[in-house]
Amino acid sequence: MNLVKSLILESVLKMSAPDRVHRTGEKAEQVDCNVVYFRSERIECLKLILEETLVERAYEVHSTSLSTLLYKQKWIFHPDQTRQLGYNKLLLSSLEKSEDLEKTKDGFKLLPKALLTISQY
Repeated sequence: MNLVKSLILESVLKMSAPDRVHRTGEKAEQVDCNVVYFRSERIECLKLILEETLVERAYEVHSTSLSTLLYKQKWIFHPDQTRQLGYNKLLLSSLEKSEDLEKTKDGFKLLPKALLTISQY
């Protein structure tokens, strides 16, 4: 596990669970059935995709692999997994529209402009 992933996971696991589950589509941090569930920002997703691309140059991301990058395989057991995958598809499409990702046959691939986006953050 690389440093960025371990720092994100460590900080999330230190958070306490809220009293209720957010259902408004806003940024949420919640623990439900011992599964950590939170919305990640565009830049954090780009950083994770960049880390994977540095390891494997031909790396392609899709909604399920993004969930695995963000939450490990715990997301599979979450009751809102369908909603999370839908959010990820929207997020990846948004990153494509901003020319940070390129649509491929099976997913999305990081473009050089993503480095500029990350550095401007």
